[in-house]
Amino acid sequence: MKHKFRKIPVLLIAFSLSLFANAQKNTIGLSIGFGKDYNYYKDSDVKPNFIAHYDRNEVVTFGNWGSLSIGAMYAYKSAEYSLSTTKANWKNNIFGLRPALHFNVDKSKKLDIYAGTFLGIRFSKYEERIDGTAGQIHYSDKKSTFTAGYFGGASYKFIKQLSVFAEAGNDISNFRTGLQFHF
Repeated sequence: MKHKFRKIPVLLIAFSLSLFANAQKNTIGLSIGFGKDYNYYKDSDVKPNFIAHYDRNEVVTFGNWGSLSIGAMYAYKSAEYSLSTTKANWKNNIFGLRPALHFNVDKSKKLDIYAGTFLGIRFSKYEERIDGTAGQIHYSDKKSTFTAGYFGGASYKFIKQLSVFAEAGNDISNFRTGLQFHF
């Protein structure tokens, strides 16, 4: 009986690999982004964004020239400020949708050139502490705001399931780069 259960992980791995080998219409991307200032203090230490996205590719195809993908994105962005008696920090969680047009420029389908928009909500938290002679002042604020932007990018598949990509624009970050997993 023990020997039968040893085959289950092997079968699951084989099944997973068969999914990777077929449609390739889903993409999960992980990236690091830079830029995009949300009105932080002038000398703030703005950290890189951590971004994850999912795209469903070829939702609609437009003949030989391209296709439409629809996806979702999550990003975390933070910044800190410290000057003598003042300390402040910002934390942003951003969720949204990212439709994109993909242009057929490479017949081998290794190179993907695309442009899209981002529509989402930014949940931000701000905290500030001032240590003065009269004591300590602490202020915090939470809010959510609608956010929108645009991006353009390119990805290159090294193997059928993995690509590197870079995007530039004005949405969650001004520039981001990372890896995409296709299944």
